Parts: sequence; C-alpha cells; structure tokens
Amino acid sequence: MLSAASGAELCELLSVVDEVAALSAAARVSIAVEAVSRGEVAGAGVQAWLCENAPSLRQGGAAAVARIAVDVVASGSSSGRGVGPDEESPLGLVWAAVRDGSLGAGTACAVLREAARLEPVLRPEARPTVTEALVDLTVAHGTTMMRRLRPRLVAQYGQRGELDDLHRRLSPPPGCRCRASSPVASRSTSSG
Repeated sequence: MLSAASGAELCELLSVVDEVAALSAAARVSIAVEAVSRGEVAGAGVQAWLCENAPSLRQGGAAAVARIAVDVVASGSSSGRGVGPDEESPLGLVWAAVRDGSLGAGTACAVLREAARLEPVLRPEARPTVTEALVDLTVAHGTTMMRRLRPRLVAQYGQRGELDDLHRRLSPPPGCRCRASSPVASRSTSSG
C-alpha cells in the first residue's frame, strides 16, 4: 500500500497519522488524570501503573505523563475546584495544550520547568502571558528555542533590574580572560 502512494499521498498520510498520535498521547494523559482523580492509583504508583497499562511508555515517557497527571489532580484538589488547575495558571495553560494534543507530556514538563524558572523574576501580571508564549514557542519551534528566548522574555516581562541581574550572573567575573585562554582560542590564534 505505501509503496504505491505518491509523495503527496505519503505527506497526507503522515499528517493524519501524526494527528492521531498526538490525540492518542493527549488521551493517555487524560486517562491517567482520571485514574489519579478517582484514587485508582496514586503517588509513585502512577508511573508503574502507566507502564503496566500503556506498554509503549516503558520505552520512555511514563514519568512525564505521571508528573502531569499528579500535578493536575493535586492542583484541583488544593484549590477546591475539583480536578484541574486554574486555567490562567502555568499548569492550567500547559494542561490545556496537553489536552488538545499540542504538547506532549515530556515537552509540557519542560515548559513548566521553564515557567517555574522564570516566575520569580517576572511581574506577577505577566506570568500567564509568558507561559502562553512559552507554550506557543515550544509548539512551533521546540524547547531549544523556548530556552533561547529567556533573556527576551525577562527583558519584556521581568521586574525592574532583572535583565541586568541575569546578565551580571551570566557574565564572567571582571578581569577574567576565559575566552582568550581557552584551548580552542589558543590553538586558533597560535596556528595562524
């Protein structure tokens, strides 16, 4: 069947299969959330339960699915809202992207880690905007681009002086000749 398909048909077929895979991954996380919320499984047992009932997760991914499921249920329990986080919270925004298949669980965990890393330096009113930007960047370009834009997000949405502090922490100490004395720099300048 595949050997008879044209290039355009292969592209179309791959797109359909990719959409089914993304929605299947989203359904897997939703089922895990339901199991945790019902008390069918809890805590450290969630990952083992996932590996037992979703064997493809044995190859990787069970920890991320478990983390998202436990966090989603815990956030709803602590807020008194039932299952699910506040929709404007970082977890709520990421959970929406996981549920609709835009983000896989592993990538969602990376976005949540980045949002948590940025949270202390952001203006409080900017947190939902920054989290939405992280989700959008990651969906379109992956986690590497998301991390590369950290300084820009801090510059645009950070509290006063945070970008300067970030630059100060990342810069070499005064008088450091780290670049000039590196083995790579030494070899390139001495061989010329």
